[in-house]
Amino acid sequence: MEALLQQESRERVTRALQAMPAGARDILLLKFREGLTGPQIATALGLSISAAWQQMSRAMKLLRSKLSEPV
Repeated sequence: MEALLQQESRERVTRALQAMPAGARDILLLKFREGLTGPQIATALGLSISAAWQQMSRAMKLLRSKLSEPV
């Protein structure tokens, strides 16, 4: 049962990420899938560290919003 719930959760997150704009999705994937730090993300995307953190914050808010939508 636990494995089924985990699979459903992963699928829900995947669908939410796919529904996000590419820039927001990319920054979250760099953070959580690739394990990059804020400064590394900033370098990878050619942003200042401050801009990277701002974009990450906005992307997280958008992801939370998508995940709170009814299925």
